[in-house]
Amino acid sequence: MNNKAIQEKSDDQPLFILKYRWLRKSIPISGLVLCVLFVGICTFFAPGVKLSSRIIGLFIFLLFLLRLIDLLLFREIRLYKDRIAKVWKLTGTREIMLANARLRSYWNPTLGVCGKSISNQNLNEHWGWILNVFLLSGVSYLEHLADPKDVKKLNSLLAEISGRKIEDFEQTAMFRKLIVVEDV
Repeated sequence: MNNKAIQEKSDDQPLFILKYRWLRKSIPISGLVLCVLFVGICTFFAPGVKLSSRIIGLFIFLLFLLRLIDLLLFREIRLYKDRIAKVWKLTGTREIMLANARLRSYWNPTLGVCGKSISNQNLNEHWGWILNVFLLSGVSYLEHLADPKDVKKLNSLLAEISGRKIEDFEQTAMFRKLIVVEDV
């Protein structure tokens, strides 16, 4: 898609919509359901478990449960000319303006894969991953759950909008200012 095509779209119409493939999404959902059940049973119903172990188990249980809920309710990522939005089935939409956004790659311990997040928060690299893991920061998505062609198209549109190279979006990125061209 060229700059002319981006300029012709109105602000209310998304330039691109990224959706997860159901088959790729069902395998992590199945694994997360088993993990939530196992950790929940071990944490809350196992006899003779110390309080400190129960607190750690509760933390892990919440981590798995939040990721499971996110995967079950995820509908799509919408890219607009000036913002990006994550849409869930029941809970609504979270939008991030691209003008002040930062791109960050993070490791997702619940699925054992890397994800990407676009957020307006300027946190250091030691604490930013916590907000991403608990889905409290920005618009996060897992590229391996979508069609690779769609991911490539999203990366190319983000590169075009931001004035960066497409390689910046295909590789692991941390705390870069997303927009480098001001006249977008």
